[in-house]
Amino acid sequence: MTWDLNDIRMRPRGRDGRRLLSNLIYSGARCLDVIVAGEALRREGVTLTVDENKAGAALEEAVSQYYSEI
Repeated sequence: MTWDLNDIRMRPRGRDGRRLLSNLIYSGARCLDVIVAGEALRREGVTLTVDENKAGAALEEAVSQYYSEI
């Protein structure tokens, strides 16, 4: 994965000017590129393999159905 290390959420820098691993994991910062087995799944912040709008709508529908039965 490639991260935008200039994103404000990557602050503060850790010891010796390095970013802390937790900054990457918990910040919600932009992930620019994801490459798996040589295939680009995300390039320059654009997901290439999944329709994010469609996936988001499906998630919202599933959550709505789940809570309607509680």
